[in-house]
Amino acid sequence: MFLSALTGFKPCEDDPYRAFKINVRKTSEAVAVLNAIGIPVTFLSSSAVFGKRDSEKNEQALTHPESVYGTAKMLAERDILSTPKSGNSVVRLTKVFDKNLPIFRQWRESVQTENKIVALKALRLAPLPLSFVIDHLERIIEGRVEGVTHLTSDKDLSYYELAKALFPNAQVIAEDETAALAGFTGETVLAVRHAESEVFDLRLCVKRIKAEMADASTGHP
Repeated sequence: MFLSALTGFKPCEDDPYRAFKINVRKTSEAVAVLNAIGIPVTFLSSSAVFGKRDSEKNEQALTHPESVYGTAKMLAERDILSTPKSGNSVVRLTKVFDKNLPIFRQWRESVQTENKIVALKALRLAPLPLSFVIDHLERIIEGRVEGVTHLTSDKDLSYYELAKALFPNAQVIAEDETAALAGFTGETVLAVRHAESEVFDLRLCVKRIKAEMADASTGHP
């Protein structure tokens, strides 16, 4: 599995040359070296290869990114999948959540100090617990699934809705979206309908994320 990349929309927008050097050229070169000695690669990509207004996409859909990050991912995908008989695969992900994410730490601290959270309504996501992603990546890699696969939840929700679900006893306030979203690329939500996709129930995803966050707050591993 190939993980090395310059991640995040803003770092890529701030330095496009570095983004393309790391995420496209160096990635393609490294994968070519591995393929040359008979090692297939599973490349982790992103739903950012689609425009943020696309509401429904599948593995065969045409990509048309609207950001430097998404464009770099798209170009790397093409290089990696163009090598004949390599066994390479691409896994596109929506938003992956881990209990130690900075935004969760921020929300927990806000609840502990003020019992309130400020979150965006305009920015939407299809959340996946990290544990789900790891389990299904193992299945994809071990099964030598070639081509493109999506990992996503079956529906999407806003950060505001996610905060309300994770902290039902806290006051959740909608952030000033005009200021917060100025110049922000946003995130693409996929509603995937294809046999090769791994689609997870949103309620189950949120339940698992909530349980993992509870473990983090009590100090459990």
